[in-house]
Amino acid sequence: VDNLKISMIQSVTPVKSRSFMIEDILESGTRSLLAPDDHEGNSVSDAAESLYEQHQRHQHLLESSGKMKKKRKPRTSFTNLQLFELERKFYHKKYLASSERKKLAQLLNLTDIQVKTWFQNRRNKHKRSKHDIIPIFDTDSAAA
Repeated sequence: VDNLKISMIQSVTPVKSRSFMIEDILESGTRSLLAPDDHEGNSVSDAAESLYEQHQRHQHLLESSGKMKKKRKPRTSFTNLQLFELERKFYHKKYLASSERKKLAQLLNLTDIQVKTWFQNRRNKHKRSKHDIIPIFDTDSAAA
């Protein structure tokens, strides 16, 4: 029973390596999991199962601590009417006050954040398009 406790502690405790070479890291990691003197009669599948259990415990800890990445919301598909109104508003005003943004969002059946993001993206697109325009000079009229 004591050997089992020691082997469980060794498999959970990360192995510290003095070298960052992949061979040394792999060797030290597999030595702690697969060494015959530590795991009498254990096979590679037992070690893999142990790693899987460690991974499950780690996932559970992340979920309970709230540090898991949230799944992204799918991309919003705007209707033609929504796009028309957003573009019309953008033509008149590049920046909206929060009250204007909320009214527009309510009118278009969108969230405040969706309108805010659309305006941010549209301003960036407008900025890029201004930089992409290359003035073309007529060489004949420039010489005159």
